[in-house]
Amino acid sequence: MNEIGRNDKCPCGSGKKYKKCCLPKVEEQNAWTNKLLNEDYEKWIVEDEKVGLANMASATANPPDPSPAFAKGSEGEKLFNEMIA
Repeated sequence: MNEIGRNDKCPCGSGKKYKKCCLPKVEEQNAWTNKLLNEDYEKWIVEDEKVGLANMASATANPPDPSPAFAKGSEGEKLFNEMIA
C-alpha cells in the first residue's frame, strides 16, 4: 500500500491536496490516540507500582515457611530433618 504524500490529491475525492483536506483530521485523531494511550500507560504504571509495593510489603511482613509441607511423622519429614541437621 502506498503512503499518501502531503501534496498528493486527497483520497476522499474532494480534489484538494491531502495536507489541506484530511491530513489535519488524521493528525488530530493521532494526537488524541497518543494522549489517551499515554494517560492509560501512566495510570497502569502507577497502579502496577502500588500493587508491587503492597505485595512486597506483605511478603516481608509474612514470609513463607521455607520448609516443605510434609505430614507429621512421615518419611518425607524424617528425611528432610536429617538433611538439614
